[in-house]
Amino acid sequence: MTDDDKSKDSFEFKPLHKGEPEETPKPTEEEKPQEPVPTPEEILQEKPPEASSQNWFVRYKTLSLVMGFLLIGGAMWLISLSRDNSDPIEDPPEAVNALDEVPVNVIEVRLGRFQDPINAVGTLKGEAEIELRFEVEGRIKQFNVDEGDRVRQGQIIAKIDETDAMLKVKEAKNELEKIEKLYALGDLSKTKLRETRLKLEVAQSEFKKTRLIAVRNGIIGDKSAEIGEYVTPQRKIATLVTIKNVVVNVGIIEKQVDKVYPGQKILVSVDAYPGNVFEGTIASISPIITGPSKTFEIKAKIPNEESLLLPGMFARTRIITYEADDAMSVPNDTLVKAPGGFQVYVVNKDNVAEARDVEVGYVATEFTLIKSGLSPGEIVVVQKPPELKSGSKVKIIEVQNN
Repeated sequence: MTDDDKSKDSFEFKPLHKGEPEETPKPTEEEKPQEPVPTPEEILQEKPPEASSQNWFVRYKTLSLVMGFLLIGGAMWLISLSRDNSDPIEDPPEAVNALDEVPVNVIEVRLGRFQDPINAVGTLKGEAEIELRFEVEGRIKQFNVDEGDRVRQGQIIAKIDETDAMLKVKEAKNELEKIEKLYALGDLSKTKLRETRLKLEVAQSEFKKTRLIAVRNGIIGDKSAEIGEYVTPQRKIATLVTIKNVVVNVGIIEKQVDKVYPGQKILVSVDAYPGNVFEGTIASISPIITGPSKTFEIKAKIPNEESLLLPGMFARTRIITYEADDAMSVPNDTLVKAPGGFQVYVVNKDNVAEARDVEVGYVATEFTLIKSGLSPGEIVVVQKPPELKSGSKVKIIEVQNN
């Protein structure tokens, strides 16, 4: 039996009814033949049969798209690789130079007056503050001034009731008249006459004590009694502040104390007279450090003939410890410590910094006197940046005032 015969025996034939079409058995999923996946070369070489031309076209189109994407991706990869291996793009020369410039602040060297000042503030006070008291007790009858009034020497400030004192003066005068007549007749000794005169002088002195007199020119301050009050010699009535000279007390730190001395000039300004500067002298320097700020107290006296300066005014003071005219100086923060001395960085017309040795003179709080190494009009760097070297190109940010 051949293979074909075996194949025929394996099929079962059913009788067909008349008019019914023949049914073809449907294969199951396991019975379906598995088609092999063709390679791209087989697809290209395969001639599509007439019955499956449409399927062949779909497969061809799909393969073409895949190959196109592969070609595009490969081309882009080759371009990026070539860029990575090529030389980097150079920045324009202007951009490179701008990055190399060191930003600096500068100042122009000039000739002028050089000073080493000590600045301090304080409050003006009168040269003297005199407490006013009656010498005798009594009730205040009259008060001729108020606090803040200016008075002249000899002016009556206040009075207490003088009735008893006046009566004693009157009695002493009458008695003296009688004694003088008797003495002229020779009935009394000279001693009695002398005693009677002394009694009158005492009565007159007690009468004067009922008046409170200004002993100096000045201003009334701290008025502490009123009319009608009973006072004793222990009770302060007011304060008389003298202002022919005013004083100001200021503090200076320890490292400045060796720069000041009695008789040294001090300049004072107050807000009440903007632009006016009053000149005085240092009167004394305390040898003791005082206050939480640990300062030495200086007392300065300022003449005040026109009485413009008043006690209580806020004062700004300036002590000139060193002074020179037509001097060349630079701020202290332009100097750079160098072997054997100091240097400054001078900026030339091409904006290139050059380190230059200078000879310094007097060193003040903010400025230093330059003896040699610089010329007026030159430009020097203030607060040298760490990256600045001699020969560096600089970019000037600010020109400060000298």
